[in-house]
Amino acid sequence: MLTENQAVDLSSEETQEEKEQWEEQEIKNVKGEVIGTKKVKVQKETFAEVIFSHKADKGDTNDVELSVDGQVLTIQRGKKVVLPSRFLECADHGWHHHYEQVPGKTRKIAARIQTYNYTVIRSDVPASEYFKMKKEGDKKTREEVSKRETVGEEL
Repeated sequence: MLTENQAVDLSSEETQEEKEQWEEQEIKNVKGEVIGTKKVKVQKETFAEVIFSHKADKGDTNDVELSVDGQVLTIQRGKKVVLPSRFLECADHGWHHHYEQVPGKTRKIAARIQTYNYTVIRSDVPASEYFKMKKEGDKKTREEVSKRETVGEEL
């Protein structure tokens, strides 16, 4: 059973969470001088466990490569991985067109095809699972690059 004081404490914790969703951002003039601040709502990043589809045709890449704000992730197809929502959004925006050409007519877009199809296994995955998988993947990547450098292969 909660006392009145404990209920107030819980309420203040919720208020603190609400405060964490807002962030002060500096406003600068063209010279780079701070002339004020504004509150900006910060969206909490979510993580999901997904599987990227295997290659559908010979034009598909062996691995999925997603890049967001200069951070690149190389992901094996057909394996379960945990990814931040920003990388899934990147995959969602990867499209290419399939064209239809009929003799005597102009080329038409017959279909819009998603480049990296994936299936969501679980949503709301803890961030710790992503960082654990990323650390293991970074280690494998470094080992692979090291092997290639000693053999003299190019990346």
